[in-house]
Amino acid sequence: MGRRGGAAGGARAAELQAERDSLERSARASTDVVARRQLEAAAASLAEEVERLGDMRQRRERILARLRAEVALLERARVALLSLRSGQAQLKAAELASLARRFRALSTAQGEEGQAMDAVAAQVTLTQVAPVEAAPVTPVDPAPLASDGAKVPEIQRIQGE
Repeated sequence: MGRRGGAAGGARAAELQAERDSLERSARASTDVVARRQLEAAAASLAEEVERLGDMRQRRERILARLRAEVALLERARVALLSLRSGQAQLKAAELASLARRFRALSTAQGEEGQAMDAVAAQVTLTQVAPVEAAPVTPVDPAPLASDGAKVPEIQRIQGE
């Protein structure tokens, strides 16, 4: 179930590490001080990204473990429902209520962690997007009042309402 995403994340980390190694080699080989600093800064940036990917991979593993725990709780609830007998109804109801509370707490924690992961992913995405060059915007003439005191038709319509 989760192996495909983990393998892709590992491949991405390996790509970033290879690119980082290449940048570091280029920095060591560079004779220009400015170019060397820029290459070292790029390598440091990639090192931070590799670290962030590692953190995200760890959080993903934790989420998967939590999901498996929730599935186990659901299975336990299913078995409890199947074995429900009229004489044990109150006892089983209390057990199911306890399971429901635990499931709700896990679900809430998972939701909060998911929101945190979304924030991290959005931040990573924003750091990877190149800035867009936009043409300068020319201001629009605000259509001043005419010399005879006539107003813009839209203003006249609004005042007439």
